[in-house]
Amino acid sequence: MSAFRERNGFVLIIVLLILAILVTVAVEFAHGVYVDASGLNNERIMESLSLEASSLVNSSGGYIRQGISQGIIDPTAPEMEIPIGDGVKVYFKVVDESGKFNVNSLVFQNGKLNSDAYDSFKRLLRALKLDEGIADRTAAWINPALGTSEEAKYAKGGPISSPEEMRLFLDQASFDRLEPYVTVFGDGLVNINTADVPVLMSLSDEVTEDMADRIITYRKLDQFKSPGELSKVAGFEGLALQLMPKITASSSAYRLVARAEQEGIIRIIDSVVDASGRIVYWREY
Repeated sequence: MSAFRERNGFVLIIVLLILAILVTVAVEFAHGVYVDASGLNNERIMESLSLEASSLVNSSGGYIRQGISQGIIDPTAPEMEIPIGDGVKVYFKVVDESGKFNVNSLVFQNGKLNSDAYDSFKRLLRALKLDEGIADRTAAWINPALGTSEEAKYAKGGPISSPEEMRLFLDQASFDRLEPYVTVFGDGLVNINTADVPVLMSLSDEVTEDMADRIITYRKLDQFKSPGELSKVAGFEGLALQLMPKITASSSAYRLVARAEQEGIIRIIDSVVDASGRIVYWREY
């Protein structure tokens, strides 16, 4: 019983630390919003806020990672609201980037097409009822030699820096539909504890929508501790072994999004933290 209490006490400490960090970040955001709303555009103050917020997100990485691994924080849950007062509303969300398809996996570092990833991406596009030609355009954007001469004119010729970059070669409707399911962060393995149905279906032609739903139903009752546990799900007894090189039961990158609203003014900080807690992406707008 004492061990149980100690574990619960540790869990509570993690939760309180996370909340303390998030509220501190939120207060800084609120102050930034106030500065914008009042018209006192002081560059030095805003730079200071940015550095402090960056430091706080960086320091929270370890706690959030523990919270996810212990089931305290659900990266598939909707954003949570942090009460601040004075008309300020602040929202915070944790998203597991490993629960998405990594579009940079389409092309190997040597520039050659990764046919396995290419097939997976086309399955994802089919599941989302999107044009499968997006797979060709994405591969050509990374390596112009993989596309037509017309595509090569506008290609970047390198890995995609962030999903938002895909706006440059996709129409708005296609991007909006695809964006929640793709990433450029992490190790490319799909986390079966957080991936949504379309991403799970992208793993193999044999994974139907019903089978993907079974994975989600299973993990709601008990999270997968290892990729091998996928074989416990009905229909995956033999398939799980084939999927092992593509899947994981943990996260290698997660996105932290904080949004503050006051009197119609909105300020957002969007960051991605890797498994070590290091910030690998940061955007303020």
